Amino acid sequence: MNDELKPLPMGRIRIVETPYGDAPEDIRRQWVGVEMPCIWFEPNAESAGTFSGEYKGAEDAFRVFQKHAIDALEQVNPDAARWWRIRGYPRYETAVWLFDAKAVLALEVPKTRGEITGEAN
Repeated sequence: MNDELKPLPMGRIRIVETPYGDAPEDIRRQWVGVEMPCIWFEPNAESAGTFSGEYKGAEDAFRVFQKHAIDALEQVNPDAARWWRIRGYPRYETAVWLFDAKAVLALEVPKTRGEITGEAN
């Protein structure tokens, strides 16, 4: 039996509108135009504010690793990426963020969470 972790098949997204969040709006606006790898598309994803932890509700979203997102942001706006890093992001190697599907254009359509995990969406 092979116990090695297999890499996830990644999609690719571009942020096309200011994403929802509780970071200051001027920081959130800096995501517009940023392209990054995406772990999966998650219908009806449960989400909460990055800082407040306030429950946002369920909506369609794209799940990305924080590290990938911040690295991509740095290519477009190093100051905005620094803002996140100063605040301790990425939190850990596999930490993720959800980007609201309304703010995203899928460039390479990722699989859904259910397709990858075998769970029902």
